[in-house]
Amino acid sequence: MSQKKVDQYKEQKANRSEIMKKEKRLLMIEKIIGGVVALFVVCWVLFSIYNKLTAVDDTSTEVVTTAMDTSAIDDFVNDLSSEGEEEEAAEEETAEAAEEETEEAAEETAEEAEEDTEAAGETAEAAEEETEEAAEETTEEATADAEETAED
Repeated sequence: MSQKKVDQYKEQKANRSEIMKKEKRLLMIEKIIGGVVALFVVCWVLFSIYNKLTAVDDTSTEVVTTAMDTSAIDDFVNDLSSEGEEEEAAEEETAEAAEEETEEAAEETAEEAEEDTEAAGETAEAAEEETEEAAEETTEEATADAEETAED
């Protein structure tokens, strides 16, 4: 190291405590100033919000009324509504006719279902009778076979 650097190092070492105090003081001042600025900004924002919320509208507004002839519009709307009523009546008639057809079809389907149920019941009864007859014949045959076997 050169002599110049050595002298500078010795000087810094001798004044180190004063330099450290000075740096700490500057850091503390910076923190205080920053805190004061932040506090000022927060207060300013809160004050602005408060003023907006509690502001009284002192301006007096005059009510302006305007007269307007709307008879043409009224006539147009009435014409549209009368056309709409005619269309609604036609739609109602169509809906009623469709409803009647649906009811008739439902009645026919119910009658057919009843007929099918009756036919199924008759078929079941006939099958039951046949089964009973077959069972009786089989029982009679088995009884006859048993008697023949017993006689032998």
